Amino acid sequence: MRIKKHYTLSALLILSAFVTMAQPNMSEDGLKEKRFYIKAYGGYGLFTPGSYRVESRNQYVYQSGTAGVVPILRDTTLVSLGKKGIGGGLRIGGGIGINLSDFLNVGVDAEYFKGNTLVNNSSNKNAFSNSLTRSTIDYKVISITPHILFKARSTPNYYIYNRVGILLSLPFTLNYSGSDSLAYEPKIQTVTSGSGSTQTTTTYRTLSKSVKTYSGGYKVPLSIGLNVALGVQFKIAGNLRGFGELFANYSVLSPQSYHETSKRTASGSVTETTTPGNKTTITNVITTYDLDTDITYKKDGALTYKYENVKPSTISNIPSGTTTQNFYNLSSQTTSSINRNMNAIGINIGIAYKL
Repeated sequence: MRIKKHYTLSALLILSAFVTMAQPNMSEDGLKEKRFYIKAYGGYGLFTPGSYRVESRNQYVYQSGTAGVVPILRDTTLVSLGKKGIGGGLRIGGGIGINLSDFLNVGVDAEYFKGNTLVNNSSNKNAFSNSLTRSTIDYKVISITPHILFKARSTPNYYIYNRVGILLSLPFTLNYSGSDSLAYEPKIQTVTSGSGSTQTTTTYRTLSKSVKTYSGGYKVPLSIGLNVALGVQFKIAGNLRGFGELFANYSVLSPQSYHETSKRTASGSVTETTTPGNKTTITNVITTYDLDTDITYKKDGALTYKYENVKPSTISNIPSGTTTQNFYNLSSQTTSSINRNMNAIGINIGIAYKL
């Protein structure tokens, strides 16, 4: 709460500077100085320290047990994180400002930011299972940044400056999509019944596979952050100026909700071979799960969870001799709020023109 009050106070001070100090200065010969300027720029976020990174989760199947005891297959979940976080990528923007003095400017920038598409692949394979996961994040953000610019060194041909601003990221969707698959390697079990001439031996070979695809997104409301920069502006010709700067952004995103649509198809087969006679029977089972998930995030809110089966889903291209099961489900949850940092360090290059 104190941080938000600090941001609000800073914004009011910047706006007050526009209103109270935008009166035209007069030079010694009585002519109005050119105080307003416009600018356009492009840039790129190179580094994303401390930012939220895309996650991949693998189901890992392993065997446990003690000597003399039949081993038990167990599973757990392994989580891996991508190398880069959200906040990096191409951005273009423009703005307007006022020269308040030889050492102080105020202005407002508007920026369109196309975040890098982040992909994280992870896999795990052992004697019992083989899993592969692919997760993707993509997003686009429009931001408004009122700022104050301090000129550290000023000459007629160039000046060095640092800038501090309030970064207002307008509501957007942080899109999440991906797929995961899990295959259990064939398991062989032999059962013998009868004796002598009536003895039969049946060998069972089982194989199962699960594939899930999903797409969804976090709904992010207006977010408040900080923008700082260190740069140099130089004269090109007349009222035209060029500039280059090193910038850093810091934002904390607090999603309001998350919606996801997913489809999982689980298939399994059992091959029975019985001797004598070498009779072989193959049984296939395919099960599909269509799931719509809605999560609402509330600060200090009560946790709720609802899961219901609505109607059967549909699957196509069913092999002959296959048993199918179909489920379509809805899941809705209310849970505690979460935060996702979106930070960036990068460069901007642009031009400015005094009006």
